[in-house]
Amino acid sequence: MTAQRKPWRRVGATLTTYRERDGDHYAAAVTFFSLLALVPLIMVAVSVAGFVLAGDRLLAAELDRVIDGSLPPEVAGQVTDIVHTVVGERGRIGLLALAVAAYSGWSWISNVRDAVTAMLGQERTPRPLVRGIVADVLALVGVGLAMTVSFGLAALTGAVGTWLLHLTGLDGGFAQVLLVAGSLLLGLAANWLVIAWCLARLPRRPLPLRSTLRPAGAAAVGLGAIQQAGGLYLHLVGRSPAVATFGTLVGVLLFGYLIVRWLLMVAVWITVRDEPPAGTLGADVRYAGTTLGAGASAELVVRTLTGR
Repeated sequence: MTAQRKPWRRVGATLTTYRERDGDHYAAAVTFFSLLALVPLIMVAVSVAGFVLAGDRLLAAELDRVIDGSLPPEVAGQVTDIVHTVVGERGRIGLLALAVAAYSGWSWISNVRDAVTAMLGQERTPRPLVRGIVADVLALVGVGLAMTVSFGLAALTGAVGTWLLHLTGLDGGFAQVLLVAGSLLLGLAANWLVIAWCLARLPRRPLPLRSTLRPAGAAAVGLGAIQQAGGLYLHLVGRSPAVATFGTLVGVLLFGYLIVRWLLMVAVWITVRDEPPAGTLGADVRYAGTTLGAGASAELVVRTLTGR
């Protein structure tokens, strides 16, 4: 690719390359495996709930009372039987869920790595099965730790900020706006760090982290925009109980696919150069910081206008 390509030409080249590398097929596959991986996680949560109910008879009795008072008698009896079965079989459900979660987690990260590798134009080389599984599991652990640390710090910072505002009596007005803006910026920064790490470490042939900082900044802003659109969609769907269930399912599928598709396009964008690399790491960080700041400002405006 030639240097100094016009931005719109780079966009066109990215879309063309994305189609040539079967990006939509990979996005659909990753979306499917992502939803499939949620099933054993739900089973784990059900097993944990069973252990909690088994250890707290008062809570179990209160749950039975709520079910009896909220549902028709014939339905309430069936739901109560299911709850009692979950409590009685909580150990078996948990063991089965953990086994299925281990397999589905490995399958998910393996397909994600293959998708990112293909979007970067790297060739898939044969690899020993055991070594490949170990590498995939380590990558999955790395993604989990990166997401936990980044989003945990963002959530903790937001909670600390709210506590400080309450402590000083500055609960509203301009201070609250600053807190919301700061929380949005921290959320975008968390997305930026996670995306940069994933783009650098998930391919079969890892990339230098520095080369992913700029595209990860733009990816974080786009991801935030999709999240805001998804939140607005679920808010509108929630107003109609008749379509809430199916509308939520369709929304999860649609926005999950859009998020995966966007991130894979960013991976392609990395390989379509239109400018020479920045001279220093600080320049890349400042560039990404400016992008994140602009994205946080736009998101704050959207939240203010929509009242969310």
